[in-house]
This record gives sequence, structure tokens and C-alpha cells, in this order.
Amino acid sequence: MVLFLRFRHAEDRRWGTAVMGTYSRDEDQWTAHRAWMSTGFSPDPIARPDDLRHLGGRAIGATGRSRTPQPTPGYPAMIVHGRVDPAVTHLVVVQDGREDRRPLDSRFGAWVVCTGQASPFQVIALDENGSELGRLEGSIPPEDPFYFPAGSD
Repeated sequence: MVLFLRFRHAEDRRWGTAVMGTYSRDEDQWTAHRAWMSTGFSPDPIARPDDLRHLGGRAIGATGRSRTPQPTPGYPAMIVHGRVDPAVTHLVVVQDGREDRRPLDSRFGAWVVCTGQASPFQVIALDENGSELGRLEGSIPPEDPFYFPAGSD
């Protein structure tokens, strides 16, 4: 999964979009999936890099999500993306009793997570010492492909 941020402006109006590109790996080669998705991304971290109002005082927030109710093997079941406070250095995804911890190297605080299963999950934001700064808990029900629990984003 790759999250491409794109920012447009016309006259005095600026807006951001996130294009989510998914890939699969066959032996030594990455292959882009044919259908990519685009969604809004706000606020513009280039024009207002210190603007963290959308986080509401939290360390992590979701700005977009999607779900494929019955994904083809090799394709994501759920995708969630958002922004984090600058103090966040690692993200942990917990799903089905498994934990995947990764460093976050993001100039604009943007992050993206995709899961192969449609079961409930958590995204945990950690600081450089491994202390938890915040978390998102949720699932995306099959009947609502754009659902994320209230208060999570």
C-alpha cells in the first residue's frame, strides 16, 4: 500500500487528496493493482504544517477509510489512513491476536494501514520510547464500506 498525497489550489482555495495505491508481490516483483482509490486529505500539511486541529488534541486521527467486503487474495480488505502528531514515531496494528509494529517515517505525519482480513483492529501510536500516545479502535462493517466508529477520527 502506498499513500500518495496531492495538493491542488485554485485562486484562494486549496485542498488535498490522498490516492491509495495497492500492490501485490510475486516472487521478486511488485505489481500495481488496477483499481486505486482517491479520497480527501485535510488539512493541507504543506500550507499549514503545524495545523493539528483535526486531531482534536489526540496523537492520531483517521482521515479516510474503505473496505472491500470480499477481497480477492492479495488485495486489502480494509484501508485506513490519517495523520499523527509529530511525537509519533511508530505505529502498531493489532488484529486477530497479532501485532505488527513499524517505524513511521512521514514528513507530513501521514500514515496508511491496510489489512488482509475484515476483522476488528487497532492502530496504536507510539513515541520514540515505545510509550503509547493514542489509538484508534474499529472495524468497518460489510454493509457500510466507509464506516469508522464515532470519536475515532
